[in-house]
Amino acid sequence: MRLIKRMRLNKPQQTKRDIHGVLLLNKPAGMSSNAALQTVKRHLTARKAGHTGSLDPFATGMLPLCFGEATKFSQYLLEADKTYTVIACLGKRSTTGDTEGELFDERSYDAIELTQIIEGLQHFFGESLQIPPMYSALKHQGQPLYRLARQGLVIDRPARPIHIKDIVFIAYQAPYLHFQVTCSKGTYIRQLVEDLGEYLGCGAYTFSLHRLEVAPYKADMMVEMDTFLNAIEMQGVEYALQHYLLAVDAPIQHLPALILNAAEVLALQQGKQLVMTEEQPALMRLFCAEKGFFGVGQCEQRILTVKRLLTV
Repeated sequence: MRLIKRMRLNKPQQTKRDIHGVLLLNKPAGMSSNAALQTVKRHLTARKAGHTGSLDPFATGMLPLCFGEATKFSQYLLEADKTYTVIACLGKRSTTGDTEGELFDERSYDAIELTQIIEGLQHFFGESLQIPPMYSALKHQGQPLYRLARQGLVIDRPARPIHIKDIVFIAYQAPYLHFQVTCSKGTYIRQLVEDLGEYLGCGAYTFSLHRLEVAPYKADMMVEMDTFLNAIEMQGVEYALQHYLLAVDAPIQHLPALILNAAEVLALQQGKQLVMTEEQPALMRLFCAEKGFFGVGQCEQRILTVKRLLTV
């Protein structure tokens, strides 16, 4: 029998482009945060990108994508407060805490009154300790917990401090409870729902989860995945970027701005310090009068140094 060798045809690689800024994507359901990032990155042929604050595949909502130099400031978004709208299903639990797991532990919720639900929500207001769920990306001896959970293993997880800054009842149509919550980083909404279910004595799992806001960005700043990809296809990449990409310093808009002249900028870029004539905030966005934003500065006792510089 004659063997015929196949020739592998190498597809021409697309030239990667340097894109700098932040895209506030409304992540669709059924897609992981990384898959959403890679989809957008591929359509933009962007060289460097990362997302801030993963959303579970079943969840939807605001997923900030940082491109190029904006990735240097992504930590500020990771540490920002988040706001979610949640629909909890009372009367059952889920192995994963959401709709992707198997349902079990069915209990009655018929006797639960609205006043108890509102009281239950308020019980979690403020600072508390939360044990992270097994189905999470936290690692144990180098392994993500969700991988261990899929093997049927349960690992002791230390409780972590969280802060529920606002929690608002929206509606209850048994067995579905709709509420909105604003919380600190590291808060697991699936675990919050499970804890609420135990507080009410009926069990609960997260039926729907939508991230509305990542401070300081509001819900109306998000763009749908289809809208963004259609803009690229119909009007081109530059059009899409012009209409939807936020500035590199978008993650740090809460920091005050300091405008410097060219000589001062050059000194900082060379690693030198600047002596300020008056007290300044501890952290500032640094701007060159001629070229715009170029980094973040740190000021202590009127001595200004660079904390993070752009390379473009």
